[in-house]
Amino acid sequence: MEFKLILLLTVLNQVVSLSVDELYPFGKPTGDSFLENQDEDGNSVEAILTTPFIFYQREFNSVYINENGLVSFLTEVPSYYNVEMPMDYPIIAPFYSDIDIRRTGQISWRVSSSAEDLRITNALINSKFSSVRFSAAEVLVVTWEKVGRFDRKDDKKNTFQLVLATDGQTSFSLFLYPSQGIQWNRGTGKNRNSPDARAQVGFMFLLQDGKYHLLPFSGRDQITSIPTWTNCGTPGLWIFRVGRIDYLENIEQPPQFSEPDTLSLRDCTVGNSFCHSEGTCSNTEAGFCCACNTGWYGNGQNCLEDGQPQRVNGRVNGVVNGITITQQDLHCYVVTSDGRTYTAISRVIPELGWDLQGFVPLGTVISWLFATPEPGAKNGFSLTGGILNYTAEVNYPDTGHKASIHIHFKGMNVFDYLTADVTISGTLPKIPEGAKISVEDQRTEFSKMEKGFVRARSEHSYKIEGTSSVVPYTVDQTASWDECSGSMDEKRMTMKLMSARNFIIYDEKEEIVRYALTSHIAELTPAQDPCLEVDCGPNSRCLVVGNSFSCECNTGFWKVDERVCEDVDECMDEDKNNCDTNAHCINNQGSFACECKDGFIGDGKLCYEEKSCEDLNCDENSLCILNSYSQGECKCKPGYQGDGVNCTLIPSIVSLVGTAEPQTLGINSKPETAPGGTLSKIGPGVLHSYTLHNKGPFDVGNIAVNISWPLQDESGNWILYLFEIPYIEYKTENGIVKENCEIDNTLINHLNLKDRRRRRNAAPNDYEEDDYEEEEEDEEEAGEDAGEENIFYSEYKLGTGLGSVFTDQNEFGEFEDYDYSHLTNKLLNQEYSDNNDSTKENKQTTEPTISVDHESGRIVESPVSAPSYTGSKFGKVNFICRISLAVQETGKIFVNSFLHLKSINENYGGVSKFSLHSSAAIIETERVKADKGRKRMAVTNLEVLDPVYTQGPGQGILCGSTECNKYASCSMVFAEQYQALCQCPAGFSGDGVNTCEPTQLKPSCQTDEDCGGNADCVYETQGLMYTCLCKPGYSGDGYICASDIPAFNTDEPTRRRPDVPVSLEPVVHHATLEPECIYGVCTCTAGYIFNGEHCIEEKLRQKTTCTADIDCMENQQCRFNRLEGRRVCACKPGYREDRELCLINPDAGCDILNNCHTQAKCERSRESRKFICRCESGYTGNGTYCEKEQMIGCNLLNNCGKYASCIFNEEDRGFRCTCDEARGFLGDGFSCSPAAPCTHNPAVCDPNSDCFPSRDSTHGCRCKQNFFGDGLSCEPVPRFEGNQLILAQGISIIKVPFSGRGSKPINIQSKQLAAGVDIDCSRGKLYWSDTTNKLISMSSIDGSGVEVFLADGFSFPEGLAVDWVSRNLYITDPGAETIHVISLDNKIRYKIVEDRMDSPRGIAVHPSLGKIYWTDWDRYGSRIEMANMDGSGRQVLVDTGVGEPNSIAVDYFNYEVCWTDAGRSDRNIKPKIDCIGANGNGRRTVAELVPGDYPYGISITQDRILWTDWRKKFVHSVDKSTGVRQRSIPYILAVMGKPYDIVDVQEECPNLSNTCQGQPCGLNRMCLPNGEGSHTCR
Repeated sequence: MEFKLILLLTVLNQVVSLSVDELYPFGKPTGDSFLENQDEDGNSVEAILTTPFIFYQREFNSVYINENGLVSFLTEVPSYYNVEMPMDYPIIAPFYSDIDIRRTGQISWRVSSSAEDLRITNALINSKFSSVRFSAAEVLVVTWEKVGRFDRKDDKKNTFQLVLATDGQTSFSLFLYPSQGIQWNRGTGKNRNSPDARAQVGFMFLLQDGKYHLLPFSGRDQITSIPTWTNCGTPGLWIFRVGRIDYLENIEQPPQFSEPDTLSLRDCTVGNSFCHSEGTCSNTEAGFCCACNTGWYGNGQNCLEDGQPQRVNGRVNGVVNGITITQQDLHCYVVTSDGRTYTAISRVIPELGWDLQGFVPLGTVISWLFATPEPGAKNGFSLTGGILNYTAEVNYPDTGHKASIHIHFKGMNVFDYLTADVTISGTLPKIPEGAKISVEDQRTEFSKMEKGFVRARSEHSYKIEGTSSVVPYTVDQTASWDECSGSMDEKRMTMKLMSARNFIIYDEKEEIVRYALTSHIAELTPAQDPCLEVDCGPNSRCLVVGNSFSCECNTGFWKVDERVCEDVDECMDEDKNNCDTNAHCINNQGSFACECKDGFIGDGKLCYEEKSCEDLNCDENSLCILNSYSQGECKCKPGYQGDGVNCTLIPSIVSLVGTAEPQTLGINSKPETAPGGTLSKIGPGVLHSYTLHNKGPFDVGNIAVNISWPLQDESGNWILYLFEIPYIEYKTENGIVKENCEIDNTLINHLNLKDRRRRRNAAPNDYEEDDYEEEEEDEEEAGEDAGEENIFYSEYKLGTGLGSVFTDQNEFGEFEDYDYSHLTNKLLNQEYSDNNDSTKENKQTTEPTISVDHESGRIVESPVSAPSYTGSKFGKVNFICRISLAVQETGKIFVNSFLHLKSINENYGGVSKFSLHSSAAIIETERVKADKGRKRMAVTNLEVLDPVYTQGPGQGILCGSTECNKYASCSMVFAEQYQALCQCPAGFSGDGVNTCEPTQLKPSCQTDEDCGGNADCVYETQGLMYTCLCKPGYSGDGYICASDIPAFNTDEPTRRRPDVPVSLEPVVHHATLEPECIYGVCTCTAGYIFNGEHCIEEKLRQKTTCTADIDCMENQQCRFNRLEGRRVCACKPGYREDRELCLINPDAGCDILNNCHTQAKCERSRESRKFICRCESGYTGNGTYCEKEQMIGCNLLNNCGKYASCIFNEEDRGFRCTCDEARGFLGDGFSCSPAAPCTHNPAVCDPNSDCFPSRDSTHGCRCKQNFFGDGLSCEPVPRFEGNQLILAQGISIIKVPFSGRGSKPINIQSKQLAAGVDIDCSRGKLYWSDTTNKLISMSSIDGSGVEVFLADGFSFPEGLAVDWVSRNLYITDPGAETIHVISLDNKIRYKIVEDRMDSPRGIAVHPSLGKIYWTDWDRYGSRIEMANMDGSGRQVLVDTGVGEPNSIAVDYFNYEVCWTDAGRSDRNIKPKIDCIGANGNGRRTVAELVPGDYPYGISITQDRILWTDWRKKFVHSVDKSTGVRQRSIPYILAVMGKPYDIVDVQEECPNLSNTCQGQPCGLNRMCLPNGEGSHTCR
């Protein structure tokens, strides 16, 4: 492999790194501050800067110095996260690893503007960046001196330094590593099962389009050699320009140093730094090579320790048998001590999984890499170091199938695991469903053909078990890698790979294909090598193929005949050479060379015309720069694209998505009467929103969106009534930005109606104290003749200026109105004239003018403004919304309206459906391009629940100007063009105007036996159901299928002729006639009777009529015959009719034939939907015959179930899983369960559990207090570090000690909004709701092991509470107006409360009482409610004196429930903390807060109540008995965003219990306490 590095390569072949004395001065003499060294992890301090530091595009006024080799912005990162970079924080990491200074080392820092520090910094930067004249105003110097690694290791020590320099406009970062300064690169690891990552070095921003930059060998063993490398000419010194960085650019390095690779290094003086720490460098004639030391294997650059298990991880993509595979997981585990490899590909669907068993080489490639080598032999990893390209071409000669494998092995990751990208393609032979294959022992010879190239060709086969089918296949394999020159491995050699104990299986349940085999590798002896005496001639090599050989041409040659290879002239085929068009291609023997033509300069692969900048005609939007050949080159400026001679602006891509709320709405044609002049006479609300997202690459100002809105119909009748100005809303760090759209005031509240309801202004997940406004009704001023001024909306002003932040300025103290500076630096403004003057004449055109650029074919709209309107007839209207969006920023247009129900009922009586379409279109300019189409729609469909019909008998409804068919209904579509549509009802077909005829329904079925004799039961995707369809060559309704061949003319009863094949049997057509119906009475001609649908021949009535199966003969059942309209006896499924008998069909399922083997089960097939025999686990065969399969012992797989042990089985001669029969467990060793309840056998219970009589036949064991488990196995309840809180604060989850010291974020995710939080004290888990991503996350209480708990089925998850006793999680979802309960163990979920809710927010549980409590922000009356934990017994606790209740908590010590109330100034309700008895008695106010406070989260300890406040920093508390205020608790990040919920972390679970303890409902069921001392099982 070529390691692309920016290195110092001197002509002296000598490396002289920085000395410690050449670092910036540090320590006490320079007045540095020091990080504490008392605790491991948690050490971090914020350094305040007086001059802003620019990181990428953003300014920062402070930086956090963290213990573990990095500095961070926005937040401290005090703990070590064992992850591979990039991370989710903006950080600069000179050496990120698990540093431990408790025993050795110190970390010092200073913010300096001293003349000496500035002089050194300016000199270094200006000497390396010659095009920059930099004068630092301030530097931050951080020094890690002789620091150790976890856990208190002091045998090796690291010293390094970080310098950040800024002048307020440009910033640089310097990394300094002295000679011998890096002696270790990973800690010992906190998790025994997972090694620490190797130290990582680089820059992460990720707040802007995922930008990051890692240094060479970051995360690799060679990172310890970083003091010998450089990017600026001085080993150990690295300099980067880190800000401001253009949006399309990344970290900038000094320009004058090129990027050589290892192949250009001459000897071990520098080359030694490329070798692994367990490798040795040796000089060769051509350069140098690395070799692993004794006890290690690899290529010297990547070395692995002998005998240690290895892992290979990757992704699989491709198309096989027409099925696309996308990013499937590849996992391999290698037991290197015996060469056993286990390879698994997951998420493979059954349609492909069975066939992939035959793709055997997918498993064998890993065996070549890690085969156990015999003396003198080398496996694939020893040759390549895990960095190679592998190809296998697999041919199946008997079937003609071909498939290929391409794998790019990328080397070791930061955890020393091999990584790979796998691509597979082609076709494979079919392997029957449920079948397994057996693979013979294999032998494959890998021959070294050239430097860095091996090849193997072999023949093999596999057998489909239970059959005689043997499938042969051939494999042609190649592997190529970069091999150092002069390596001992360059000589020709052949290795023999021998594989045995092949085991391949597809697990349909898990959808995993598994390959397992054991391999060892040996070098061919002279006696075994058929190529030893072969002379293949010049330019070719001998390839060993089994016991024979093949002469293969070298690279660059082609075979003329068997042993003649001639040179390939690559210059004759441009596809075979990569010479520049301005270069000559020179053919050489076996290769070619490129040489630039006269007047051009370069390496032949790239040739530049010899021109200076003066000779070039660069575009005005480009710059002339000198390339590495000192030739001028035009390069477009940032923000432009092209070849430099022609540069055009790069437009930002903006996506648009429309949403309707609701999408479907039922309305009543007779609305309730309401006082005139109020919105209540209008109708329900209809909200359409459009979300815009700027995908970049630039910030864009003044994006214009044209909204089309169905305000009225063409006659001026109201459809949707706009009561408020449409607006755009989007979030920033400082709050909610709200901007009004440009719309004629005439269209807003044209009837001057009033609103009696409360209105929420802020976004759903970011409420403020005045989020609700209320307008009292004034009946005297109501009505259409009221004054023109709309008092309710007088606060809104039309205009195009940028909006302000709707956040109380006292919230964070220093925050002011929203700062758009992050937009203005690179803001691409669109200029539009402001024509939104309502006094202008009414425009005739409401659409923007559209023109087409014929050269580009792109539609471009001219500048537009919102049209003006006069009079009272508006029809469909248009308005303009404008917004400025930074890269990756999102804005949302809200159009709130009300359905004008009165107008619709008066003008559209009898219409049963309305479809209301709005649209939004991005107005494209040269700076803005719409993503995947410029226009989007939002549609609300209205279903009239009780349409009123006034037409006379036999008449159709009048739909617009058209009279519909008498059976049809009328639908009105209000869109770009208004439409009136007549539609036939379900069960009818026709145009709705002239015809509506009954539709003949296709018969449904379960099996083929439900259909006619010449029909099949098939799945119809259009109808989403199984229906009977006639077979090819037959026609009919699926029950009666007549042959398309004319029937024999016979009057005799139909009997099958033995001389005619079944498919050619004559078919008697039973005639059917249509009845004559008069006034609903239907009659038939003579010889026919009416069956309710058709007239059928009367003789069909001769079949036996029945009422139940007992009326029929053996193997018959009583079934309804649709054709005859009666119940008749017919053969059961799986039987066929033979005269008057029902005989078994030969192809009947095993449920009829009862032909399964004793070790097989009869199961329904998902594909054929018939019952088939399947061998049980551990057996193989076709189901009618099963035999024991070759098993891999549990001593290797470690796959025994709970209550089972891996024991050697004498009968099977192998290790097998065996249930603990001594305790009374029975099963197959993978699943063990008690043979009897504990009342019969107490031994099944864990010693730390008790036996209780069980009513539902479960074992009856329940863990004792302070233990958890299922009773059969109990573990002690974990204990925690008490006296602390866990607080959810938007992007962060923060640990807050009661002392206020040592708070730290334990989880930060920039794209989450953590709101509700609670702990599972019995398992040590933390749960929180993420309202942005609509999911529930979980981790350990310390923040480690973060994963998504549940991500489906939520609209807006907010509050959550854990019942740790019953093992359930309760979640409020105000978006869906429901409360969910989810099992913590199996994720079973139910909606237990969903009626009469408006906006549930906080929730709490009392496990002993079996109660849940929640707050509800009902706009008509906030309240506190409770119910039993199973959803029964719901009742209101408090509904008076409640303002805006937020979180709620239970006081387990005093049986009280307390909540935070933000108050309501309009109702004279102050903010407060209220409590009430758990049974609804004894309400009291614990703390009355000052107006303006906004309490949110709440938690209760033994002696106090704590809460968070959106308007004040820190956590506040009060003595819960006396109400005396306690000291507030400060914590980090208190000024960033809003604090949401909090939870108290106690040392152990409260001493509570209920009847669900021990999971009495059994597996896969949920136990819910019912509040009455018992429980409900669901």
